[in-house]
Amino acid sequence: SENPFSTIFHEYVHLLVNNSVGKTSAPPWFNEGIAEYYSTFDIEDDRKVYLGNLISHHLELLRTTRLLSLDQLFAVDYYSLQRNKHDARGLFYAQSWALIHYLIQGNEGKRTPQLGRFVDLLRNKTPIETAFKQAFQTDYAGMLNELKNYVQQRSYRGQVVTFEKKLEF
Repeated sequence: SENPFSTIFHEYVHLLVNNSVGKTSAPPWFNEGIAEYYSTFDIEDDRKVYLGNLISHHLELLRTTRLLSLDQLFAVDYYSLQRNKHDARGLFYAQSWALIHYLIQGNEGKRTPQLGRFVDLLRNKTPIETAFKQAFQTDYAGMLNELKNYVQQRSYRGQVVTFEKKLEF
């Protein structure tokens, strides 16, 4: 039931992130997490757009596996990501997706402006840990606790936008 275009959407988001923030400025957890988030993009009847749908295999993995500390998650670079075993890579993608999903949709979207601030700080070459603490007003341990609670909840928000007129392609 997976969208056959999810890989295309995922890779397109990488292009957008790399062109706006820069591949070396965007940490892998952010780049992969946001690409996974938008990989669920879907259109119905050329009017209704869905964003942030659940990725059930990610959620299942996160509920049955011990989450990485954010220090570990944030320490992953592109070189180590390619060298990791499939299971470790899967956990990285799942946890990165869940963190981005939480920052955009969780807590009624209250962290979304902070995510924008984080991206702005990265664009201005602020070190990642400093940018994280300034933007989200918490440390890694506090955010990990929020993420653990988010993963265990029973329902999740997505975003649906319905346009008045059909989109023309």
